Amino acid sequence: MQLLVFGADGRVGRRLCEYAVSDGHSVTAFVRDAASAPPAVAVAEGDVTDAGSVASAVTETEAVCSALGIDRNAAVESLVGGVDNIVTAMEASGVDRLVAVAAAGILQATPSRRRLDTTEFPSKLERVAGGHWDVYERLRDSTLD
Repeated sequence: MQLLVFGADGRVGRRLCEYAVSDGHSVTAFVRDAASAPPAVAVAEGDVTDAGSVASAVTETEAVCSALGIDRNAAVESLVGGVDNIVTAMEASGVDRLVAVAAAGILQATPSRRRLDTTEFPSKLERVAGGHWDVYERLRDSTLD
């Protein structure tokens, strides 16, 4: 299968690429700087916040993996906007299979409460988890599988 991995140069994205290649998949890493791409993959250089570069990369794939994330200093809007670009490009090109990785804060602590809503959830991670929740809602409401 031809996979496109967003966030391929990060900690999780690198591992996704490594596992996919070892399982025999053809992998393209979408990265801002080609020099940061993991080994043994094709490279699509671009910025996930640029809808055109995302759309161009998506047309050449069968499925997409998103390991996009943000650190404590990055804007949540780059994560959410990037995922919006990915969803739009996938829906426009007919690619419907997406696997996404998110922060653990969006997991359920109880049937009616997320981990990020508990008193023990670290306040310094609330912004990041909130961004991943926004992404989850967008993906849930999309037409993607």
